Amino acid sequence: MVPIVKNTKVPPVTTPPVTDAETSNPLADNPRTEPLLVTVRDAQRLLKIGKTHVFDLLNKGVLERRKVGKATRITMRSIRNVAGL
Repeated sequence: MVPIVKNTKVPPVTTPPVTDAETSNPLADNPRTEPLLVTVRDAQRLLKIGKTHVFDLLNKGVLERRKVGKATRITMRSIRNVAGL
């Protein structure tokens, strides 16, 4: 039989504060790491344009498209080129 221990104090769980880098970057798993490919939605957020405009740029060849299975991904290199970085 296991003895029952009463009145034990468990320390509260603390979470680290959220930094500006994590809130301003939609891809902020790690602010120092940049993905090679992003989703159409992430491209919209990064370029601050609509979904239709993203697909127009993809169809014109301005943004580079890669297919991962059925999913469309966009290269960060082409996003930087469009943004002028």
